[in-house]
Amino acid sequence: MAAYKFIIYNQDPICGSKYEQNINTSGCTTFLLKLNNLSTSEGPFNIYLDTINSTPIYTNITRNQLSIGVQYSLDCPTPTPSPTPQYSICVTRTPTITPSVTITSGLIPTPSVTPSITRSITPTITISPSITRSITPTISITPTITRTVTPTVTPTITPTNPILYAYLFIEPISLNTQFNGWMHSNGSTFRGFSNGIAPSINQGIFSNQLNSYLSFSGWGGNAPSVRNSTISRTSGGSDSFGNSIQAYLFKTHEVPADLVSGYSWFTWVISTTATNNEVVTNIGINDSGDPNSLTPIGVNSVYSNMSFQYTGSTIPQGLYRVYTTFNNTNFRLLNNNNIYFKGNSLGLVPSPTPSSTP
Repeated sequence: MAAYKFIIYNQDPICGSKYEQNINTSGCTTFLLKLNNLSTSEGPFNIYLDTINSTPIYTNITRNQLSIGVQYSLDCPTPTPSPTPQYSICVTRTPTITPSVTITSGLIPTPSVTPSITRSITPTITISPSITRSITPTISITPTITRTVTPTVTPTITPTNPILYAYLFIEPISLNTQFNGWMHSNGSTFRGFSNGIAPSINQGIFSNQLNSYLSFSGWGGNAPSVRNSTISRTSGGSDSFGNSIQAYLFKTHEVPADLVSGYSWFTWVISTTATNNEVVTNIGINDSGDPNSLTPIGVNSVYSNMSFQYTGSTIPQGLYRVYTTFNNTNFRLLNNNNIYFKGNSLGLVPSPTPSSTP
């Protein structure tokens, strides 16, 4: 009794795989190696006997040729084959899933998952022995089955209550030249708070000026990165600094000591959604390193009562209000100690008063 092994190697670049079949026989057997009619394998195929490192007994067999079948004879005596099995010679590939992010106004980015499916080709082959009867040995063929796994795609779930944020912009006085040049290049007469020129109170001009200011190219470079503080939709409990949580007012936020040198203007920008369409009227502040001793400071209501549609990419796009004490210097601070801010109170939006004053 002799042991033989047929190796059929699929050279298809999409599904390069091989099938090995062990045969125990005394010889004198002619085998017909044939591709199953339902197979999608494209080939070409090489066929080896015993080892893939040997010289192939057939090379570059096309799909059409293997569909008709090719024969190979073993030496003496003749076996009795088991029923013709069909086997998969293609390995199923697992699809990859690529996340994407959809950003909504004033909200934390919403994850979006889009599946990308790699096609799976599962060819099968049929080995049909052709028998020359002489001595009848028993042949045992143990098939190897490649299981095809159907991927499970997890659907995108959009949170019903995304996190709300307030954003803090820190403008160092030492960068007044850079802010002046940036704002001037965008056609703005407002050159940043460090240059002492107030924003316009004309709604259209104000919106353009704040869009340019928030889109300053130096945030996270020469100027500190934009910071943020979370906002709760409900009141109750304490934040991480032990201060009470109030609905639609940002929690206690710490600016570490020496984050920026010299005086800087600290300006909060908050979406109208994050304040439940109300206006922050004053903000608690402590610049002596004590988060539990906050002094409420009223913001400039002229600017807080105006809104603007932000269309840039520094923060999520949406409808915002700006909270500053300019030209009062309460928010013009030194950062020698930890500085703490917290939203303190809300008020209703007053009825609009048209104005054309620049």
